[in-house]
Amino acid sequence: MHVVIADVEAAPLAATAWTFTLAEVTANRFTDVVDGDTSSIEALLAKPGDDGGISLREAVDAVHNTGTGVVITLEPGTFRLSGPLTVNATLQIIGAGAGQSVIEGGGGTRLITVTGGSLQLQALTLQGGAAGADNGGALFVHAGLSVVLDDVALVGNTAASGGAVYSQGTLTATNVSFVGNKADQLGGALFVEQGIAALTNATLSGNAASTDAGAIYTNRPITLTHATVAYNDAGSGVGGIVLGGGGQATLSNTILADNAGANASGTLVSSGFNLDTDGTADL
Repeated sequence: MHVVIADVEAAPLAATAWTFTLAEVTANRFTDVVDGDTSSIEALLAKPGDDGGISLREAVDAVHNTGTGVVITLEPGTFRLSGPLTVNATLQIIGAGAGQSVIEGGGGTRLITVTGGSLQLQALTLQGGAAGADNGGALFVHAGLSVVLDDVALVGNTAASGGAVYSQGTLTATNVSFVGNKADQLGGALFVEQGIAALTNATLSGNAASTDAGAIYTNRPITLTHATVAYNDAGSGVGGIVLGGGGQATLSNTILADNAGANASGTLVSSGFNLDTDGTADL
């Protein structure tokens, strides 16, 4: 167990670089327990749980009480949650790689709700989150907040709308895959209600929505660059991308292919080098 305090300048994927003091803690306890001292990161490192390990929830709770930017490093393994993690501080969670460090809901809980601060997730999988009648099975981003995803897989999450992600803020996602997520209503993979979203090097495949928009439903501007949206389903609706009121999708070097019903609900904006196999996006 160790703590690292250093002045760093972090310029991840967001347009504005972060400059602040970072504390670092490693989560290496895969059960969702809290029996360490979470009054601060330093306190948790000094007094961890009974087995000497630190759970992801303990680390997040300590972040809220520390008041500075914190990096939580996940060891390889599956971190099984019994309830959602709430993020209301500046936080980075860095895993050992997508498929190696997994945050798992077991079909019983949303994984993460962002209510304040900002969140970066890197090199991990969000899997099996379930929001029930609520939105955002893996991740719910509240209005005005920023989330950055890099090298993240979102797999098998479910919700009313936004099977994997429901965003009211700013979502920047690079090197991501949305696979096998499901919404009972709209946006099997992603629902953008407010704010903006940008997906780069993204794959959305095998997602489904019972009503419409098997892959993406957006009321706001969204960009897809070097993306593939394919083999998504929405019953009798559009399997690919659906634009709601105020929605606009701009595509570059992107493939829309073999989505049930249609690849798009209407004309999307092309920045060049796109493929739309059924012509519904009018690219």
